[in-house]
Formats: sequence, structure tokens, C-alpha cells
Amino acid sequence: MKGLARAHPAAGSAEELAQTLGKLSTLSGDDVALRKELAKLVLDRNDYTAAIRWTEEFIYVDVSNAEIHAMRGNALFHLERYDAAGEESAIAIWLDAQRTDWCFTLAKCYVAVERLDQARHSLDNLLKLDPDYSGAAELLHELKDGP
Repeated sequence: MKGLARAHPAAGSAEELAQTLGKLSTLSGDDVALRKELAKLVLDRNDYTAAIRWTEEFIYVDVSNAEIHAMRGNALFHLERYDAAGEESAIAIWLDAQRTDWCFTLAKCYVAVERLDQARHSLDNLLKLDPDYSGAAELLHELKDGP
């Protein structure tokens, strides 16, 4: 983590920072904070393949971080790997059930793979947590009117 603090001011752009942090990660094999920062940076740049790599390296060291599983699920979702995205989102929710954004991602994964009953269930649970969550009620209504 000390290297991370030094790398931020030294790098001019997000890409330079990602390169610097990537080099640092080879020197510190189990620095999860560094890998988390790298995953966030590459997700912000929509580099989903790299995000999968950095979250995977994080999980090798610490499997119990809900945010990392959610980030991995997000990256997988954008790569249209919906089954895997759903699995990661479900793990994230199991670790932290109060994150409504993760619940919505899980529901969208279920819709994408046509697990409509599971999508409805996820949306019902989400709306219990936040009745005004943007898009959830509309999607649930579409699913209840559909097949």
C-alpha cells in the first residue's frame, strides 16, 4: 500500500497510473488494496477483461470481499458472460445483502439468461430494500406481464 500512495502523484493519467500500479503489483504479491485500485481504474476505463484479471488476483488473496465480487460481476456482465456475472453478483449479495445496485445487476443477469422466476424473486427482494429503486419496478412489471 505504501507503493500505491507514491504512485498516485507520480502518474499523470489514469492509464499511466494503471501501468505504474501494475508494475508495483508484481513486487507485492498479496497487496489486495493495490489490486482493488487497479480493478477500479480499469473498470472506469471500461477495460472489462483487465478488471476480471485484477479482481481474480484479489480473490486469490481474499475471497470474502463483497465489493470485489460485485466489480467482477459488473465486468463479466459487460462482456455478456451473464451466468458468471450472476454467480459473482450472488456472492457479493451473500456477503453484503444491503447493496441494491448489486441486486439489480443480479436480476438483469437472470433476465439475460432467461431465468425469469429468479429475476422476479431478485427484483421483489430489491424492492423490499428500496421501493423506489430506479428501473426495478418497471422491469418487474415487464416480467410479470411477460411469459
